[in-house]
Amino acid sequence: MKQPKPTKHSSVVFNQLCKLIPVGMVRNLAVEYGVDKKSRTFSPWSHVVCLLYCQLTHCIGLNDLCDALRHHGAKLFTIRSATAPSRNGLSHANKTRNADMMEALFWQMLDIFRISSRALAPQVATKACRADSRRSFIVSTLRQSLWWPTAWTGRSTAVAKPPLNCTCV
Repeated sequence: MKQPKPTKHSSVVFNQLCKLIPVGMVRNLAVEYGVDKKSRTFSPWSHVVCLLYCQLTHCIGLNDLCDALRHHGAKLFTIRSATAPSRNGLSHANKTRNADMMEALFWQMLDIFRISSRALAPQVATKACRADSRRSFIVSTLRQSLWWPTAWTGRSTAVAKPPLNCTCV
């Protein structure tokens, strides 16, 4: 009897991670901070993708990053037409582009993940409570970890954690 073959997927994990960023968010931030005016071939979106790749793969330096992205150029292009940078282009972009755009991107994405975790936390807790009453400690730990404490964000707009109301015994 033949073993079933796994289905091939064209989207890799890095592509899925980049899909979490809303389509127009980087473009709108680039316009707001004036980053798009100076970019010709190395777009702000490509810059974000490049920096994410660098962070996730623990690249040692500029040459390592540019060589890896050029090697994976075809798969990189499937991520909303991102392009691999040249060494000089990436170095110049890192030197001249406003870092406030990346900070604003971070805070907006944090807000999006915070909202989605609030929507997910009660569902996860309710399902776990129904499944087994011995999992109450796991449920409370999970719910606490899904809420962003105000100390981590450093922002005054952070919402305090709601009280746990799990009915497990």
